[in-house]
Amino acid sequence: MKIKLLSVGRHRQTNWKIAAHRHSFHEMIVVFSGCEGVKTCAAEFKAVAGEVLLFRPGEIHEEWTDGGEPLETVFLGFETHSSEGWPAKVYDSEGRVRVLASWLQTLQDESHDDGRRTQGVFFDALVAEYVRLGNHRESPVLESVREYVRRHISEPVRLDSLARQAGMSKFHFIRQYRRVAGRTPMEDVRRIRAERARDLILTTTLPIKVVAPMVGLSDEFALYRLFRRQFGIRPGQLRRPAGRYSRGLRA
Repeated sequence: MKIKLLSVGRHRQTNWKIAAHRHSFHEMIVVFSGCEGVKTCAAEFKAVAGEVLLFRPGEIHEEWTDGGEPLETVFLGFETHSSEGWPAKVYDSEGRVRVLASWLQTLQDESHDDGRRTQGVFFDALVAEYVRLGNHRESPVLESVREYVRRHISEPVRLDSLARQAGMSKFHFIRQYRRVAGRTPMEDVRRIRAERARDLILTTTLPIKVVAPMVGLSDEFALYRLFRRQFGIRPGQLRRPAGRYSRGLRA
């Protein structure tokens, strides 16, 4: 598959809106924080942190910040002979697309051959991960419940709310969820909180004590305990390897 990266940029915006427009190339939007409202000819929806959007050449779309939190995105323009079968939106469940997008953004000003080659390798990996995520579809119930959790990540999330989201009784919901996901709904909630915290630690310079309430935890000590259970490390251990890349995420 022939593919060429044209541009990479980063936006951090509040109260931002761009009117209906189109491009002559493919555009990919990687949402790092906040919520982006989108309207196309086919649908109107919201994209939250971790979601990745694809707009094809000629596709008319509007974009705006939704809610009070600043919207932070990395956008990539590229050309490819075919994007047939690629979904319009995926969720970056392992955080790989966001890490690769961060690296690509820091390499944007590299003009020497090694820098361009490295950028090409990273972009190929990003596209491959996007396609992989698009081919790996969860059950509709799992997708609906997990999307609900991500949209309410900073709030208390209760089992009865998740069961209502799935349209099931609590007992039936727990049994079905465990069968499909291999874990209970609340175990999945804790996993999603931990992954969101990990992403914020890797891609921002926010203090750990600020990250904790952003993912629905009472304080940094609760985050330490959650990290130990989920990843076997302390949150701060992610900071040193990520520091040089997080600088590239600031305007």
